Amino acid sequence: MSWLVPRKNRQGKTVSWLYRYKDNYGIEHQRSTREKDFKSAQRIQKHWDAYLLLNGCFPEEEENIRTPEEFEIEEQIKRFLHYKSAELKPSTIQRYKNHFDVLLSFLNRKHVYYFDQVNTTLMADYKFERLKSGISYKTVFEDLAIFRSLIKSLVEEEVLETNPVKKWPEIPKKIPKHPETLGPYSDEEVLNILSYAKEKMPYFYPIAMVAFYAGLRAGEIRDLKVKDLDFNNGIMTVFNQKSVRDAGTAYRKILMHPDLIVVLKQKCKLCLPEAFVFASEQYRWKKWATHDLKKACKDLNIQYRRFHGCRHTFATKLANSGIGLPKVQAALGHTNLATTQRYVKSNMLDKNDLDKISFS
Repeated sequence: MSWLVPRKNRQGKTVSWLYRYKDNYGIEHQRSTREKDFKSAQRIQKHWDAYLLLNGCFPEEEENIRTPEEFEIEEQIKRFLHYKSAELKPSTIQRYKNHFDVLLSFLNRKHVYYFDQVNTTLMADYKFERLKSGISYKTVFEDLAIFRSLIKSLVEEEVLETNPVKKWPEIPKKIPKHPETLGPYSDEEVLNILSYAKEKMPYFYPIAMVAFYAGLRAGEIRDLKVKDLDFNNGIMTVFNQKSVRDAGTAYRKILMHPDLIVVLKQKCKLCLPEAFVFASEQYRWKKWATHDLKKACKDLNIQYRRFHGCRHTFATKLANSGIGLPKVQAALGHTNLATTQRYVKSNMLDKNDLDKISFS
């Protein structure tokens, strides 16, 4: 059984009639007749009903031409990326575009061009198809999160009346095969890495000091300037590269450790205020810090936990020293305390805790 539904634009005018029907499993499908006139659409409906009954499929169309109104999702994606380009880095915009390209390819194969065709079942099909093809859980989660962000912005702008997806698919977190590769470095490992860097990789030693003693991200270390260091008061001013929400969260101030001050003073002794602290690192490849830390860990036979593990180490060390989580959150530049709690690995027993256990 089939029926016709008017497809209207934002002014409420009918731009085409949609042919809708249910398959043998009770799943509803729709296809545009590309006709504004109801009688013309009825003629197409009768033709398609007969063709479906005899052949079980639609007749092949000579040309796959869509009216301008049928570009709704695609056009809104272009508009979304255009506005976001004023806020985000080009590399981030390109990442968004890659996610949208895959999503649009899926929607076009399903003949979905309007937001009112999008629903929970369609998104579940997308999740299944992507995971079935071997794509990682993280990538599929980002696909859905970015599309959900687009729809949310359209609802807020009143372009859409409601969110057409009542329930978004849940993406389970995949348990890593080697969980020991995550989390902080131990105190002994940090000392060995710093000693090795000081002796074998003197150019990397001050970078490692900033990573372990200040918890900066690799990009924040690379962009650190001499003017950001106040040696008189022992304060470092850092631009938050990932957690910027407003002017109040754009920068964070970190009290520098005395050992770190000594290293950075020596490093910046002859530098101008506008100069980068690690000027020589500006022209190296993007993963320079990761490469150096990985080499040090390999030579020392230490389990490599990513360069970001230095930041986890800094957070864990602060929390285990009795410093409250709000202060740890401020030092890391997080806007959400829950994010800081994920960084802090302070729930493991140590020897001092075990000594307190006695059954005598």
